[in-house]
Amino acid sequence: MTADTARHGIAVNFARIVLAAGLALATTVVSAAATIILVNINAPGEGFNDPTPVVPVGGNAGTTLGQQRIIVFAQAASIWGTTLTSAISITIRASFVPLTCDATTGVLGRAGALNLWRDFPGAPRANTFYGQALANKLAGANLGANVKVEPEDIIARFNSALGQPDCLPNTTFYLGLDNNHGAQVDLLNTMLHEFAHGLGFQSFTNPETGAQFDNARPTIWDHFTLDTTTNKTWANMTDAERVASAINARKLVWNGANVTSSAPQVLSSGTPNLVISGPAAGAAAGTYDIGTADFGPQLGTPAVTGQLMPVVDSPNQVGLACNPLSAANILAV
Repeated sequence: MTADTARHGIAVNFARIVLAAGLALATTVVSAAATIILVNINAPGEGFNDPTPVVPVGGNAGTTLGQQRIIVFAQAASIWGTTLTSAISITIRASFVPLTCDATTGVLGRAGALNLWRDFPGAPRANTFYGQALANKLAGANLGANVKVEPEDIIARFNSALGQPDCLPNTTFYLGLDNNHGAQVDLLNTMLHEFAHGLGFQSFTNPETGAQFDNARPTIWDHFTLDTTTNKTWANMTDAERVASAINARKLVWNGANVTSSAPQVLSSGTPNLVISGPAAGAAAGTYDIGTADFGPQLGTPAVTGQLMPVVDSPNQVGLACNPLSAANILAV
């Protein structure tokens, strides 16, 4: 999605991709703290309206694929709704459509703020953009009420092609509500994650150029993205500084007061590192920051150790580790 020109520098519409026209149904989820509304823009027979018969699963009583998808959406909306506080309803323009995908990689879902606002009544910071859902809460009014095209707060799309031969063929969405997804992708968790982006967990700064949104104006996210090397937030950096900061591993943090105070109770202690040493290490010797994988045994104490063996790349690409390596791919040292 790319940004349209700001409406007099005040609101920006992000729906530059034309989604499936057709049936638009609204499903309202009312909770104790906030109301979230699904604006279903799938055509009849597609996505949220898919009539394919299915068996109820994991607390999801829907009997068609479309019904089960709506029930998962309602559950995700209920979880967020009981967490948030807003007197203004939050509308999500949503659909299931084919997203970028091939046999080995794919996009599960995409979501973000559909409109951005700045300098509205009640805005805590001047000259700063806020996603519409957050801006509505702060203003105490529906700022999108007069937006004539796509006035909703959030746009969300989920991959309807998942599991097909050309889209991660061995992967499917789990539509249960009980977290018993096993090797499947939990649609509930996917929706919770994507809704978060639309609610405000989203940067509009270009990490490759460092350029801020709409004539170098920051978003509220930039005011809380802190680089501990320079002790500057992104709102106070130059474009070049933001480019460097975006790849400053383990030095880019969120500095909001609530997160900072909760971090010791929430975050796990310790940072995994890879240490390469020994007579044959050569230029590779040193300590490296690493991430952990979703598969295999968890890292712990004592540390995992092993002999590092250089891989010999081959013309037929058998040394790229897309498949298990064999002795023929290993250079003896």
